[in-house]
Amino acid sequence: MRAAGCLAQLLQRRDGCLAVMLFDLDGFKLINSALGNLIGDLLLVSVAERLRDCLWDVDAIGRMGSDEFSVIAAVAGPEQADQLADRITAVIAAPYAVNGHHVTLSSSAGVALAPSDGLEPDFLINNAHLASTAQRRKDARHAASSRPR
Repeated sequence: MRAAGCLAQLLQRRDGCLAVMLFDLDGFKLINSALGNLIGDLLLVSVAERLRDCLWDVDAIGRMGSDEFSVIAAVAGPEQADQLADRITAVIAAPYAVNGHHVTLSSSAGVALAPSDGLEPDFLINNAHLASTAQRRKDARHAASSRPR
């Protein structure tokens, strides 16, 4: 898994905390089915561009699955990680104009922090995924964390 490799490299170079975030695009599969793969692909490109605009050059972004993006960002601590997750969630939720279609998405965010939540890349990614899944079940419009807030 490329995300785990990237995370392992960042963990070796870090001075502070690293936030591992997963953003699951709620309803994407329905949009993709209803509007077609071309619109779905263009929508994913738009989401990736918005994510990139939220991050510093040293942060990493990747696509984990058909409707899931990962972000690995250097943060000062849990509060800054939560603020970034909230900002990204809001940016994803802004309306899209894709090839003549107006589309809206929501997302479920899961956050894990290194070193407080662990140092193993696969463990951190799994914790962020579990937090994202729990958040999707709770409320698709707010960010969740693998640790208590």
